Amino acid sequence: MATIRRIAPSTPQLAFQNVPSQTGAGFQAMADLAKSAYDMVLPDAVKQYEKEGADAARAIAQQQIGEPAAAVAPTNGGGSSISDSLARTESGGNYQAQNKEGYFGKYQWGQARLDDYNRANGTTVTKAEFLSNPGVQEQAQQWAEKDIMGNLNDLIGKSVNGQVMTPAALIAVAHLGGTGGARKYVESNGEYNPADSNGTHLSDYARIHGGAGNVVPPTMIRDADGQLVARLHSPMSEPFRQAYNAAAGIAYNADMQMKATTDLMGISQQFALDPQGYQQAANAYVSELVSKAPAVFQEDLRGSLTNEVQRRSLGILEAQQSDIRQRAENSTNALAEKQSSDYAAAVASGDPREINAAHAALSATLKAKESLPGAAWTPAQSANVFDAAENEGKRAASARDSQAAQRAENAANAIQARQASELSAAVASGDPAKIAAAEGALTATLDQKAKANGSTWTPEQSYNVVAAAKAAGQQAAQQAATTADRETKDKLKGILDMGNSGIVSADQSILNDPEIAKKFPEEVLAARAAQNMAQTMPQLFEAPPADVQHQADLLRKTATSPLQIATINKMDELAKTMAEAYDKDPVAAAIKYRKGNLPPALPDAATMIAAPAAATAMMKARLGYMTDATAHGYNPSGALLSGAESDQWGAMFSKEVPVEARLAAATLVAEGFGDKAGIVFKGLKGADPVTQSAGQFVASGGDAAIAKEAMTGQAMLDAGMSKGKLPAVDISQVDAGYAQALAGLPIPQADIMKLAAGYYAYHNHEPIKDAADAKKAAKDAVNAALGASTDTAGRTTGGIQAVNGQPLLLPSGVRGADVEAVLNGSGGAMGAVGLVGGALPVLGPTALALGYGLSDTAISPAWQSSGLGASKGGPPMMGTVPLSQSQLKETRIIPTPQFGENAYRMEFRGAPVRDSKGGLYVFDLTQLVKGAK
Repeated sequence: MATIRRIAPSTPQLAFQNVPSQTGAGFQAMADLAKSAYDMVLPDAVKQYEKEGADAARAIAQQQIGEPAAAVAPTNGGGSSISDSLARTESGGNYQAQNKEGYFGKYQWGQARLDDYNRANGTTVTKAEFLSNPGVQEQAQQWAEKDIMGNLNDLIGKSVNGQVMTPAALIAVAHLGGTGGARKYVESNGEYNPADSNGTHLSDYARIHGGAGNVVPPTMIRDADGQLVARLHSPMSEPFRQAYNAAAGIAYNADMQMKATTDLMGISQQFALDPQGYQQAANAYVSELVSKAPAVFQEDLRGSLTNEVQRRSLGILEAQQSDIRQRAENSTNALAEKQSSDYAAAVASGDPREINAAHAALSATLKAKESLPGAAWTPAQSANVFDAAENEGKRAASARDSQAAQRAENAANAIQARQASELSAAVASGDPAKIAAAEGALTATLDQKAKANGSTWTPEQSYNVVAAAKAAGQQAAQQAATTADRETKDKLKGILDMGNSGIVSADQSILNDPEIAKKFPEEVLAARAAQNMAQTMPQLFEAPPADVQHQADLLRKTATSPLQIATINKMDELAKTMAEAYDKDPVAAAIKYRKGNLPPALPDAATMIAAPAAATAMMKARLGYMTDATAHGYNPSGALLSGAESDQWGAMFSKEVPVEARLAAATLVAEGFGDKAGIVFKGLKGADPVTQSAGQFVASGGDAAIAKEAMTGQAMLDAGMSKGKLPAVDISQVDAGYAQALAGLPIPQADIMKLAAGYYAYHNHEPIKDAADAKKAAKDAVNAALGASTDTAGRTTGGIQAVNGQPLLLPSGVRGADVEAVLNGSGGAMGAVGLVGGALPVLGPTALALGYGLSDTAISPAWQSSGLGASKGGPPMMGTVPLSQSQLKETRIIPTPQFGENAYRMEFRGAPVRDSKGGLYVFDLTQLVKGAK
């Protein structure tokens, strides 16, 4: 007996949709019992809810088979409904009732609730239409109660302070306090309990209306999720127990039949091609299963399963027969295919014995295939197999012969190609003996090719092969000569380039070769001239371009030989090349030409951070070197950095670098390069424009703190942290006087505007309101960027102020009023003054001793002590006479930063004021004001 795998019965479940079509009397009896029990319950339910109509009846039916009490709702008609209960307390049943708070109708609706009803139902009922139509009010109230219960259904049966929340209680609480208020009231266990304007609490409405509608109290159960839910009828009522018992029986029978069908299919898979084994195992399984079934189901179960076993047994038998036929067909097909291939190979070999043996074997197999039960193979198909094999054998024989012929031809062609290559090489060498031998060998091979059996090779083709080989040799000879010439020219150019760079070539033998000189006269002469210049005048390569040109001009006067003239021409070229190099990048040119005096290195970012003093010393050394280079003609542009260095340093001042690091580096550059730092900042590549402006500002003596604020403000603008953006205008549009005061200063006015924009953004984060505000903001920012501030007394110092009616950029801490006091003779600026007869001044002894002559005032010693350089110790002069106090009132003060920080000069009526030695009178304005005080 076949082995039966264990199949465990499953737990019976309700599966009405899966009941097999074939059922007996026992199954039918159980179904009738379930229907009878159900019918016993339905009339009572319908009677209880007959006022709710068809919708309520369907809801009750759902509850009776175990659905949650979602449809348990109070009645909507009759004197005991929640609607009637609410109407009594709200309006006394008056459909036209309205109160002072805006509520209206029988149920005292508000406009918001009416709007909800219109949105939910797609209507447009107005307040007036609502009041005039009782039917609409009742319909709307029914919708409202369903809407409330749709949101509060899960709260049915919950107890709040000992009071059970019926549907009527929930509707009443929601009517007074809204759906959300009702939920909050229940879930807070009554702690949330507000009152309306009449002092009525939510709990009052729950108590007053909770029993409306005579709703049957639900039976509370705890479901599988652990939640308390309501059921209309108790599951323990006898009719329901009978119905569920009958349903369980139906489920059992249905599940057993479905499970047995599945298990029988599983057994059939174990005996896929063994119908007898399947029959034995399946019958044993059915007997065991039926013996354990209730008696009422055994007959039906055995009959249906026996039929199923028989059907599947026949299917397995058919599969077994089909498998045997298929294996037989597959075997004969494989054998026929192999024997067909053997027959084709025998035909290709041409051996009669092999052909006959292969033919006999294939014929026997094909005849067996024709005789298979149910086979559709015919003798005609067998004949086709023989024809195909014979054709394949003939094609293989033909291909074999062709391949042999091709191999022979390929071998002959290879010999021919080799001999043709040897003839080309002999022609390229120019050796007559080699040419004759190679041509003879190739001709002999071509003659044999022409005489071969079946050959179509002609004498003309042989002639063409020999001619082509000779032509290839001649071309190779020409290419070799061209290559040799090119290599010679390349070597001459290398010697030339070395001489042009001041390097003496160690191998100049090629210059003395007469054949090369004859073939390349210009190239040889140029190379000899360059080498002559490098050998006899090595100092030229470190000299200034002007000196090289001067030396060439001197030698040109006495030059006679071609070599001398060519050497002088090379000197001209060198002077021009050096001049262009020094003009384009003097630092790079110095590195190339001044081998014995290279430019000092500049510090990198790491050195600036780790060793600022060393970095400053390196920059000062570069400044001294380039200043000397300018003085001696090596630096016509006055540059201090090479192009590569400008790129590298530009990266140090880019926007990606923190503001503090940029400012620290800028301060070092200003310290290291002094008044030339502006040139450095201006030439930086890739640097932040505001940082460049700030660097020039600091280098010109500007306040580093202002520079930092400007740089920070621009960074804030870029990051969106500030919206205080000044309009893009030039200083002349901000204030014409400001542009006049800044004219001639080393820092460009556009850079000052960049500083002002950053400074403004740092101090003002909100956008500018209008054009007037924008102009004032720009003016104030420009002046602040230029150092304007207030002293402890609130007076403006520094920046641009009016002095004698002219705008003047003042040093930090200096007031324009103090400068005017000096110029006007007040505030201690005047010397000792006396009046004779109230008319003429009496000069002090110092003025008389110096021989100043008569003047309306005596010049204060403060002018003498504030002078700078040659101007120190002397007074300001016009011609040979010191300025008088009245002339000072008409002077114009002009910043002169190239002479130092706080340096200024003067003009009197457009003419420069000079010192006693005839130079410009330059003074320290800050020192002058202090001395005058």
